[in-house]
Amino acid sequence: MVTELGAITEAEDLPPTKETQVTTQCIKDVNTAIGLLSWDYENPSNRTVRNT
Repeated sequence: MVTELGAITEAEDLPPTKETQVTTQCIKDVNTAIGLLSWDYENPSNRTVRNT
């Protein structure tokens, strides 16, 4: 995420993020996405996987 613009030579090195923080954010994002997804089929024929 870009919070400000500046010369790359003046950029500050940020410390690495802890694994638990990344995992927690990923799980939060997935749970948010679940609520935004449609779990219904618009076309009933799409419900079955067919071997052709």
